Amino acid sequence: RSTLMRSSAASDVYKRQSDEATEAAEALYELGLFKGTGTNPDGTPIFDLDKTPTRNQAIIMLVRLLGKEEEAKAGTWKIPFTDVSDSMKPYIGYAYTNGLTNGYTATTYCGTNPIKANQYIAFVLRSLGYESGKDFEVSSSWKLSDKLGITNGQYENPSTFTRGDVAIISYKSLSCQKKTDPVSYTHLRAHETGRNL
Repeated sequence: RSTLMRSSAASDVYKRQSDEATEAAEALYELGLFKGTGTNPDGTPIFDLDKTPTRNQAIIMLVRLLGKEEEAKAGTWKIPFTDVSDSMKPYIGYAYTNGLTNGYTATTYCGTNPIKANQYIAFVLRSLGYESGKDFEVSSSWKLSDKLGITNGQYENPSTFTRGDVAIISYKSLSCQKKTDPVSYTHLRAHETGRNL
């Protein structure tokens, strides 16, 4: 009986998390920030909230959270990465030029690689004006997001990180106070290697 109770409790927690992720994704979709991976026959978006997010998807979300998607698409960006598609170049170009991300190596971005929770949280914190290496460390970015109320301790050592988590974190960040101090992203490349982000 105790095993069944534990299983039922775990199922309830998963359902609440799933519901929260769906609500967040739908709200972000209405704002034009979370586009989904396709559409159902009835025209509704397919969010694939249980899938693992990639570095490319994270960068797109970062640029949208900053409200810079149109600027990114309108720009001409020079980047050193040889593995970036034409469709991704505006996003990665904008983020790299503004010191928001690094490559995986000097010449590769590896955009199809999965992104970890602490890495995505770092992107979101940067969208709020916080600096890695100064306001937070990428390896423990959840500490600051916990303080800001974006997260609540669940990303200290998560076993999985999904598109649903991306939706929840992104949506909660919209109501979070931005850092008011002038921001410089020059610390990013001094404190991080490409393998961090």
